[in-house]
Amino acid sequence: MDPEEMPVDAVARKATIDALSGTVAELLFVVLPLIVLSVVGVLRNRMVWEIVSNPEWSFAAAILFGQAAVRFVSGAARHGAENWQRVVLAISLILVVGLVPSLVVMTLVLLSAAPAVALVSSQMGFFTAGAVAFVAFGSAGHLALEGKGL
Repeated sequence: MDPEEMPVDAVARKATIDALSGTVAELLFVVLPLIVLSVVGVLRNRMVWEIVSNPEWSFAAAILFGQAAVRFVSGAARHGAENWQRVVLAISLILVVGLVPSLVVMTLVLLSAAPAVALVSSQMGFFTAGAVAFVAFGSAGHLALEGKGL
């Protein structure tokens, strides 16, 4: 069926699925080195604790939060978001609640000889939140770049 003949909600659904698919594909390439590090850790008989206490998890979280912000702003800038206040709020949340704290956690993990459980848990939480933020805000930015969002 030609996109012009499709109902509006079907077109929107297809665009959203396409945006999510592209964003998740990019996410997989961020996660791939972490999977390799984990496999190498397991093959070297390292404990799970040693694998998750590696600062690369915080490094990846920072990259994901940063890329979420870049993709979201790119979409907003391209089409001049009418609701600029919402864009500013979203970027502020990404930076203040995600990027900066993940970098602080990474610094603390790097400075610790043996990171505390709370620090490692925070690191993994920021990684998970970074992945969610990247998929959500990255997909929204993608849709906006195509003129179908924000």
